[in-house]
Amino acid sequence: MREEREKTERERVQKAKAEQERQQREAEARKREQQQREQEREKADERRLAELRKQQLERMMGQVGGSSSTSGGTPGGTAAVNSGPSASYAGRLIAAIKPNVVFTETVSGNAAAEVEVRAGPSGSILSRRLLRSSGNKDWDEAVLRAIDRTATLPRDTDGRVPAVILMAFRPNELN
Repeated sequence: MREEREKTERERVQKAKAEQERQQREAEARKREQQQREQEREKADERRLAELRKQQLERMMGQVGGSSSTSGGTPGGTAAVNSGPSASYAGRLIAAIKPNVVFTETVSGNAAAEVEVRAGPSGSILSRRLLRSSGNKDWDEAVLRAIDRTATLPRDTDGRVPAVILMAFRPNELN
């Protein structure tokens, strides 16, 4: 009788242990799948942002290129080449906005808050819109508040400010 109880107890413990191990394996598999989905989402976000930047640059170059040909500009001129933001303009934007970001939380991952900023010719910010959330509402709001605090964007080397600017803000890049 005692032996039967001990045997039954051992079997119960073994079954419980096997069930616990199975649950751990399933949890680890779900975690790996989630990490893989996050990595794929980040890669897709980066590709999408690169495509948006490319489209914006092409649009800006097309606008200037089209207006220079109708205004009697020199054939084969450099207006379209010089029309986009300079290479240092992104750094100027970061330098203007970064000090205004107030965010004390720690964010895991590398999700980006993508924002569209519309500016007037003087650089004053007319509107800002969150295009894609980072997945962290507090980070998204901190980015939008930082843009509001900035109020005026710096001028590029040619003295102009692009009318529409697409930017991505990642918490770990602002440290």
